[in-house]
Amino acid sequence: MGALLRAVEDEDESFDSGSFEADDTPLIAGRYELLDRLSRGATGSIYRAYDHTLVREVAVKLLEPGELAVAEREARILAKVAHRNVVTVHDVGRGFGPGAGGSYIVLELLHGRDISHWLQGGPASAETLERLLDAGRGLSAAHQAGLAHRDFKPRNVMVTTEGRVVVINFGLGHRVRGGPDALGSELGPQRWRELEPGRSSAGTLEYMAPERIAGRDNDERSDQFSFCVVLWEALTGANPFTGAAPLPRYRSIQHGPRGSRPSAPQQLVSALARGLSFEPSHRFETMAELIHELERPAPLRRRRHVRPVLMTAAVAATFACGWGFVPESATLGEATSPRDPAPPSADDGESARAKSGHAAKLICAARSIHTASAVGTDSCAPRGPNR
Repeated sequence: MGALLRAVEDEDESFDSGSFEADDTPLIAGRYELLDRLSRGATGSIYRAYDHTLVREVAVKLLEPGELAVAEREARILAKVAHRNVVTVHDVGRGFGPGAGGSYIVLELLHGRDISHWLQGGPASAETLERLLDAGRGLSAAHQAGLAHRDFKPRNVMVTTEGRVVVINFGLGHRVRGGPDALGSELGPQRWRELEPGRSSAGTLEYMAPERIAGRDNDERSDQFSFCVVLWEALTGANPFTGAAPLPRYRSIQHGPRGSRPSAPQQLVSALARGLSFEPSHRFETMAELIHELERPAPLRRRRHVRPVLMTAAVAATFACGWGFVPESATLGEATSPRDPAPPSADDGESARAKSGHAAKLICAARSIHTASAVGTDSCAPRGPNR
């Protein structure tokens, strides 16, 4: 199916979707006809639906009974974002299913595939970077509106058939909190016991920031960490950290990224490494700052070893060209009165052309000195018609 929208967790068996089958609730709020389910997750299921009022297809996310407050919070914040890289919210409400206690969110329907499937096509690194920078811009827009995603991962980034990149599934999102929360290098015994499989914070462990693994307060810098994990993995083909359980993963993050580093300019690698810092306070203050650093063009690499050679050659060329302008000393017998100019010689034309050539060489030599000093290239090099 062309339309793909994924919930927070793809197949969470703890979620009972029996009350939300499309056959049981074919029409939501008297206008949204459920057609087929696209995905199921920890917070609910997402359906392709038809809006009979506005005559268009939409995506309807059905949440567990009693989750209206969660749905309204997510919808209110997302509705303020209005950014092309963030999924658009159309409506929110409740009143379906047994007891009419079900709540829902109506979203735009996206046709495409998540970025993990898009990456299987083997795009160039520059294209991969640009796509994920678009996702980062969506995260930044959500942060500026006061919402942190808390489960940023490849499956929550859509690439539509038109090439638009959209961040989806803010189901675990919450309001951004201010103030850093330092983790420290060690946790107490009680915290270590809590970091057992199945006891970490909700989300996806492979992309989770250490403060979230430990269950501590977190803010938009936790999304920044997850974003850098996704980008690092997209550029290298491997996650920068190891550990299939919370405790090993936590310890791996403490030691920093491992494995091969991205084949990219050093400043980009350094920016990613900073975004992957164990301490939130060591990361960039905002996603916007990280994106600015990732977008900044790499400095030009000057050919330092070539410049002295070119300088020497240019100076030598100057003297060589200038030597042709030093007149030979006239002998007494060759002296001619200015009132009786000598008749034109057949060699005068050749001499004039030679001096003109010497002048051109002198100008080029002077340019060579200036150019070699500035950029380390030879401006007098011969140029072809297409150069």
